[in-house]
Amino acid sequence: MTRTEIWLRLMYVGDLYGEAMLNMANSLICQPQINRAHLQDAGLTARQAERFLQLPVSVLEETLRLA
Repeated sequence: MTRTEIWLRLMYVGDLYGEAMLNMANSLICQPQINRAHLQDAGLTARQAERFLQLPVSVLEETLRLA
């Protein structure tokens, strides 16, 4: 997963701010693959991890297209 995709997914989760979000992103960027365990280890709740993983591909593609 690219850095950009990780950041877009974290923004989609909502309720993540500042240094906590930065630390989560840095933790996830180091992972070759991301699963629920990695997300929870990075500090996301189970609900937030589910939202991270459920970002619709169409939303991701449209956001990247507009960037």
